[in-house]
Amino acid sequence: MRIIAGKAKGHRIYAPKGLNTRPTTDRVRESLFNILQPIINGTEVLDLFAGTGALGIEALSRGAKHVDFVDCWLPAIKAIKRNLSLTKLESYASVFQEDSLNFIKKVGKKYDLIFLDPPYQTDLAIQALNLLHTVLQDDGIIVVETSKLIEIPEQVGNFCTYRQSVYGDTRIWFYKLNSPN
Repeated sequence: MRIIAGKAKGHRIYAPKGLNTRPTTDRVRESLFNILQPIINGTEVLDLFAGTGALGIEALSRGAKHVDFVDCWLPAIKAIKRNLSLTKLESYASVFQEDSLNFIKKVGKKYDLIFLDPPYQTDLAIQALNLLHTVLQDDGIIVVETSKLIEIPEQVGNFCTYRQSVYGDTRIWFYKLNSPN
């Protein structure tokens, strides 16, 4: 896997050995960032369940201001730090080894864009969506990656989905805050 575009284009992304991370494929990242490109420049980004950090690093490469990477698994944290170093983007990032749900509860910061890529066979996406209203800017976007077989409700907590796309075995959900009536 490589960074698709931007200042780190072509840099290889490393993943820990084993099945604990499921890096977002180049094809999915390219399609996703084609959608996000108009809003990515200058954004504050949160990459939850970050794994290799591929989504957040792609965002930094394409002009995001800063990314906070969160994962609880030490080999993932080491991979994120290695990938940030190889792409020379570490000065634009903070890396936290912590449970993503606990991080949301205590961060005290607002983000423009949040990537949410939890383990597929869990309800962690819904749990996180129920908490993220405290850390998302009013006009912010949450991008959730799941298996194409997973169904998430169109409305979860304070968020509603406004777009979804399927790429091979992967489904990408786009959520925003519900508009007040």
